[in-house]
Amino acid sequence: MSQHKQSNSINQQSFNNLSTIFQQSNMSALTSSTSEFQSLSLEDDCTNLNITITSKVDSSVSFTLPYKYAELCKVIKTAFECDQNETTFTVDIKPNTLATLIDYLNLCAGEVPQVITKPVLHNDMKKNAGEVQGKFIEDYIASHKRIDLYDLLSAANYIQCEPLLQLVAASIAALIKGEPLDKISSILDDGSIPKKNSQ
Repeated sequence: MSQHKQSNSINQQSFNNLSTIFQQSNMSALTSSTSEFQSLSLEDDCTNLNITITSKVDSSVSFTLPYKYAELCKVIKTAFECDQNETTFTVDIKPNTLATLIDYLNLCAGEVPQVITKPVLHNDMKKNAGEVQGKFIEDYIASHKRIDLYDLLSAANYIQCEPLLQLVAASIAALIKGEPLDKISSILDDGSIPKKNSQ
């Protein structure tokens, strides 16, 4: 098999893997509304509780935020429900990636973002995910390398933050939407973002 055919095969496999992550993510518990975000229902005694999330990679890096915000992460929610006296959680996520995750949780402010339409319909993520989420992920992509985007995808999957997992997976799909197979490798690997009209 030629190198070109091997490259195309790998690209197609990578695309299929990304599509599977996006399509199989369970969003059945989320319902879309006219707002970009939908409020979570919390027990009254948890609404004012703060928790701390620390990076296992660098224990000096930690973030404190309302439990209401962190409840979007199923891993945190489940751990807290098992022991409500525990308010400090250590996660195996790189410090910079964890900081982005915290930024996203603060952006959502304890509310569930709108469900992203599948398959992705537009290259413009603001059209796919709403103005707030769309700007968040587009700004991140513009200022980070592709490997950082994949780290964020992995972190969202690891901590089971379904809305962020959906957002990152959709943004990757939007980057390569409508692109020929021979350009997908460049887009996914070296971070080049071709200029194209919004659809």
